[in-house]
Amino acid sequence: MNTVAITHRHLGCFLFLEPSNADPLDLLPVALDAVAPSEPITLVADRSGKGFVRKYLGAKSVRKAWDDPMGTTLLCLNSVARNCYDPQNHDYSEIGFKRGREGVPVTGTDALGEVAVMRATPFAIVNAEHFVRAALRLFESTASAQYCYIHCASDVQYLRIEASVLPGNPMIPETIEHTYDRLVLTYPMRSQVGEKIIGAHWGVMLSKKLLDQLGGRERVQRESPVHHVRHLENGAAFLQLTEVPLPLDAPEMLRALPAFEAYLEPISLPIGPYFRRKIPLLG
Repeated sequence: MNTVAITHRHLGCFLFLEPSNADPLDLLPVALDAVAPSEPITLVADRSGKGFVRKYLGAKSVRKAWDDPMGTTLLCLNSVARNCYDPQNHDYSEIGFKRGREGVPVTGTDALGEVAVMRATPFAIVNAEHFVRAALRLFESTASAQYCYIHCASDVQYLRIEASVLPGNPMIPETIEHTYDRLVLTYPMRSQVGEKIIGAHWGVMLSKKLLDQLGGRERVQRESPVHHVRHLENGAAFLQLTEVPLPLDAPEMLRALPAFEAYLEPISLPIGPYFRRKIPLLG
């Protein structure tokens, strides 16, 4: 993939781990590099449903919030004050660390289950390759990483909905990019994510265990209907659907998504042919 500067593209990577004691502080430098030059200014911690916000003061404040004896279940670092996002004037970045998903056994009180990194720049240029490389480093540096997807959206709200950070609104007219219905279908099975995947996205990282279910890395290299397969450490691979990140409604994505979804179906959550139904319906 060539280094490509893309305007009006919002990127997010969402990493799912096996139950583990991975330390957020080990992943923080790579996550911060992915959202550079943006810097977090607030830290939002959820203590079993009782959230609080305070100024981000670096790794020490992350450690203090994550190790809180009251039990922080979700830790987010935002580049703008919560509830003050202005898509006309602000870049936006968010990094989230979440403990093991409901129904998934964990190995200790500090078990980390999900990592999310989002970089939204309405009027700035994003170096897409830089973000992708950081996402790959995040996956490769986490021994318990099983599955990660990179999503590209034309609107930051669509990106946040895809990440389950922002609830979808069923009153918004349905589009290819408004994936609220897919979230509704997959959320009851969220504890299975890692053993299964959420389906087709622009980029999908798969552990060796998931690749073996598709016939192994070499077979995936030969047969997957994608632009490029990039080999990662520990037998994992990154499947990149198009040359550069594109939102779901881009013509090239509309042509490529159905075949990619069908190819991934053996390892996907059982929600049926989502894009194969949706694209013809809305096309």
